[in-house]
Amino acid sequence: MKTSTIEDHLSTFVASGELKISELIEQPRLDLIVSAFKKHGTAFIQPVKEELRDDVTYGELKLVKAYLMSGRY
Repeated sequence: MKTSTIEDHLSTFVASGELKISELIEQPRLDLIVSAFKKHGTAFIQPVKEELRDDVTYGELKLVKAYLMSGRY
């Protein structure tokens, strides 16, 4: 399996609450990404990626987006 496929599956578990985001992303990185999503909204990942550039991966962004959209934040 590709890394992106695994990250997609993990985001499903994050969204459902079966997996805690803190088990996948350390708090300082989570805070950084959440802050960017709050600024740009959760509709699209690209604006957040453009702001954070190489500081985060698309996989991390997908996971945090799933977390935010789950309403568990």
